[in-house]
Amino acid sequence: MSKLKNTGSKSKISPAALYSHNKKEFKKNYAWFECYYKDYTNQDKILILLEYWLYSFRVILDLYGLQGAKKYCLDSKTGCPYQFSWLEEDDVDIRSNNKRFNNKYLFKVLSMFHKYYTIPGASIYSIFDKINWRLSKIKTDKPEAPKELIEYYRNVFFIIQIY
Repeated sequence: MSKLKNTGSKSKISPAALYSHNKKEFKKNYAWFECYYKDYTNQDKILILLEYWLYSFRVILDLYGLQGAKKYCLDSKTGCPYQFSWLEEDDVDIRSNNKRFNNKYLFKVLSMFHKYYTIPGASIYSIFDKINWRLSKIKTDKPEAPKELIEYYRNVFFIIQIY
C-alpha cells in the first residue's frame, strides 16, 4: 500500500451515496439542460457526458476540497480525475505531454506521395516517382480501396479506351 500524500479524504460519504446524490441533483436540473441543448443533434450524448463530467467534478470537490478542485481546474494538462488523483496522491505524473513534432521538410517530402497515384506502365523519372508507384501498388492491391481511388482509375481507363 502506498503512502498517500493527502493523508485524509475530506469525504465522509460513500461512493454509491455520492453517485445517487449527483444523480438526484442532475435530475432536478435535467429539464433546463434538455431545453438548453434541444437544438443539438447529439443532445442525448451531450447530456450523458455532462452528467459524467459533473459527477467527476463532484468527486474531485468532495475528495480534495475546494482547493483541490481549483487546482484541478487550473491545471491545463490534467484531462481527467484519474490523472489528477495520481498526481495529487502519489506525485506520479501520468499526464500526456503535448509535444508537437514540427518539421516542415518532412511534411513536404511525405506530401509528395499522396498527391496522385501512379499506375503500372506510367513514366517514372525520379526516385520519388518510383516510391509513389510502389505506394500506389500497395494502396490499390488492398480489396477495400477508397471510393475516390476507384473512381479515379475508372476515369483513367475510360480516357484510355477513348484513345
